[in-house]
Order: sequence, then C-alpha cells, then structure tokens
Amino acid sequence: MNGTDLCDHDCTNHIGGYSCSCNDGYQLEPDGLTCTDINECDKNLDTCEQECVNLSPNATHTEGYTCECFDGFQKVDGFCESIENCTSLVCTNGLCYVNGTEELCTCNAGYEYFNDIDCVDIDECEDDTHQCDDNGECVNTEGGYDCTCHSGFTLADDQRTCLDNNECTDGTNDCTSLETCSNMPGSFECRCKTGYERDNPTNDCTDINECNGSQHGCNTNGHCNNTEGSYRCYCNDGFVGDGFICDDINECMDGLCPANSLCTNSFGSYACACNNGYERISDSCENIDECGTNTHNCADNATCTDNEGSYTCECIDGYTGDGWTCNDIDECRTGDDVCDDKADCTNTDGSYLCTCQSGYEGDGFNCTNINECVEGTDDCVDTATCTDKDGSYECTCIDGYDGDGYYCSDIDECVDEDSDNNCTTNANCINTPGSYECQCKTGYEGDPTISCTDINECGEGENTCDVQATCANNEGSYTCTCNPGFEDSKEEDVKSGRYCDGMWFQSVSVPGGEKKM
Repeated sequence: MNGTDLCDHDCTNHIGGYSCSCNDGYQLEPDGLTCTDINECDKNLDTCEQECVNLSPNATHTEGYTCECFDGFQKVDGFCESIENCTSLVCTNGLCYVNGTEELCTCNAGYEYFNDIDCVDIDECEDDTHQCDDNGECVNTEGGYDCTCHSGFTLADDQRTCLDNNECTDGTNDCTSLETCSNMPGSFECRCKTGYERDNPTNDCTDINECNGSQHGCNTNGHCNNTEGSYRCYCNDGFVGDGFICDDINECMDGLCPANSLCTNSFGSYACACNNGYERISDSCENIDECGTNTHNCADNATCTDNEGSYTCECIDGYTGDGWTCNDIDECRTGDDVCDDKADCTNTDGSYLCTCQSGYEGDGFNCTNINECVEGTDDCVDTATCTDKDGSYECTCIDGYDGDGYYCSDIDECVDEDSDNNCTTNANCINTPGSYECQCKTGYEGDPTISCTDINECGEGENTCDVQATCANNEGSYTCTCNPGFEDSKEEDVKSGRYCDGMWFQSVSVPGGEKKM
C-alpha cells in the first residue's frame, strides 16, 4: 500500500479515483481493496497429475501450490512416474503402478474410474461440483472445466470468481455530464446529478427548480433563487444571514427615524411613528395644532391653547375642572350669585338666572313688591276682600260666606249649628246668598224674629173645608170632617173634608124590621 490508496497490493490511478489489483496467486475481494490467497487446489486450477498442496505465493513458490505424488509414485522432472514399472496392465486416462505384486490403475486428475483400467472424464458442470461464480457459466473440458463470466463481469485470477466490471471507473459507461454513474452488479446506472431530474419522454436530465416547491432549505425569512442544477438562498430585506439562517436586523439601532418620532423594530422591518402631538409630513414629524384642527380633547366648555407637540385645556368662566373635564359651577349652591333677596336663583349650564319671587317684580337682581289688589291681578273671589302684603296678598271671605278667600261658599245660617240665626219658634229660616230670612210657618202669623201665633182658620174663614164639612182649628193648622150624611170624595189626592158627597139610603128588609142603607 502506498500513497493514500487502500489497496492491499497494486493501485492503478484513474481520473477521479483508482482501482486495486492483486499479485499472482491472490484474488481481489468484493470490497475492491483486499487481496486473499487463491486455493488453486480447491478450485481445480492446478496442473497436478495426482495430489495438489496449496501454498501462499512467495519468492520460493511463485505458483501458489505444489504437486505431490501418490504412494507408489515418484516425481521425475515434475511428473509422477511409477516407482516400479507395470509390465502387463495399460491404464486409460490414468497411470499404472505396482502395489506389492499387483498392478493397479489410478485415474488422472479430472477423471474417474469407469472400470479397473479405464478412467473417463468427470463432467463437473453437469454434476454441479464446479466452483464457477454464480455470475458465470461452467464449460466442461477433458479432465477439467473452465469458467466464463456473464457480460459486465471479468474472470478473476482464480479463474473461478467473476468480478464485477466497474464501468463507472473504467470509462466504459455512457453517462452524460449531467449524470452520475452508479455501478451495479454486472452493469451500471446513470442517475441524474443532484439538482436534476429525468424528463419524460426524452429521458434527458433537466434542471430541478427547487424554488418552486419545498425542496430547498431557504429560511422562511429568505427567498430562493434557482440556478442550473442547484439554487441559492438570500435573506429578505430586513434580515441578515446566509439565506439558510436569517436574523432580524434592528433598524432602530441605526437611527433611521426622524426627530420627534418613535422607532419600533419588527421582525424583518421597522416602523417610525411620530410622537403624540406630531404628524408625518414628508420625511419629518411636524407639530400638530390640535386647537386649530379641532382634534383636541378639551371639554366643550374649555379653551384650547396649542403647545409644541401638545396643547393645554382651561375651563371657561362658570365651569371648574382640569380642562378635559369641565363641570358647571352651581353659583346658587355656592352663594356666588348676586340675586335679590326676594328672587330665586336658578343654576344654568355655565351661569345662573335670577327670577323675582311671586309677588315681586324686577330683573331678579332688584325686586319690588307687587300690589295685586290695586292692579287687579289677585285671585280673590267676588265674595272676598283683597288685602295687600309684602310679596303677596290675602283674600278674606265677607260676612255670610266661608272659605279661604279664593273660594267662598255661602254659609247656610238655617242649618249651621254654629250660626246664630234669630228666627223665633214657629218660624221658618230661609237661607239667602250671604244671609237668611225668617218667615212664620203656615198657620202662624206675626214677627218671625219675635213671635209667631196660631191663626184660627175656622173662625176667619180661611179654611178650605167643604160646605158640608165641619172645620176644627188646631195649633198651626185645622182639620175638615164631612157632616153626617156626607162622605169624602172618592177622588184621589183629595184631603179629608175638602169635598163631601151626599150619601144615598136604601131600605133593606132585615129580621126585626127595616134598616136604611
């Protein structure tokens, strides 16, 4: 072994590689590197007539084996001859030797006994006792056999083993420059190189566009650029790396944003946002006049004053607060109003109102009494008197009436227990609006406020009795009774004795005499 090759014996250089070969008497193992001794005896590769003894080839034994003779034979000039010559026996494909007093035949190598004197060829191919490689064929020969190899194989030095021909290294392949040769047992295969694929039906190798699918390994924050037979990865803007690994660039560290702004780094990018109170104009952040553009948040009842990058709010008169929130000042509750003592204070949004109280007039700041009685604006009824008071008036019902002056009802002196009418006994009290009258009851006469005496209707002829009735005076009245032979009228609603009808008499015979009816 020499150089950097791994061969056991001899190394032969080739473009892009090398191959190994073995010294005589050795064979190359399937690994293509190792050389092992060929056992010519076992493989029937020897030329011995009788017995083969395997040897490792060296300076003394270059052939790797030696031939020995059977008992009864001796080696003469490399050949085995009988020690004692036979006189009568002739062997076919064998040698005669003397064993004691007996002449015998021993078959030559590759032959077998047919009978005691004849030896015939052994067909190792037919008997399957050959040692030809599975990748070869057995060809029987007289006294032996030969091995041939299939296409794509070469017979090894042991004449039995078929070694695969590496067409990829011996230059016998027809692969193109876009293909890689892959050796196969007895053959080879042309495979498209990495980055190429077989095209149907041309069977040519064409470039694979790894960027169209997921075959590339570019970073998700990068992009793929197809090349002939391969591809390149590049990081996207905002990232740095080799395309397979892409790290975010923090652009905010480079001071790319203008003054009065805030830089916010994001994955693969960055953003510049003007500070509150500023707006983006071209490549700069300029002050916003929130007051002039009416974009402020001052309360409706506040004034706005613009400042650089901001503004201030101040509540107007009549309001209190921080300017963003302004609450109405209730001057009426705090006592800050200047209303007249005779006026009511009413709070309004941002101010207050003064209103003269009922019974007063003025602007609320100065209020004077109203004389409702004189101006006729009072609500007293006609049966009441109006009396002016400071800021008001009073209504009083006149005699004979009762109420609050705004409503006065007639006092019925005749039924009111609290009333002290002066009607006498046997007099009726008659109520009048605001007063009363006294009248003697029917059947009486006199001054009803002093005394009422009974009237004798029967004596004075003021009764309504029938002429056929008798009048009887009573206290305050009289009664009428029809005289005998008369009776009250049968008409309805006629008082007794007012209409007397004459009675008819009829003589009825009854036991004991007559009776008038």
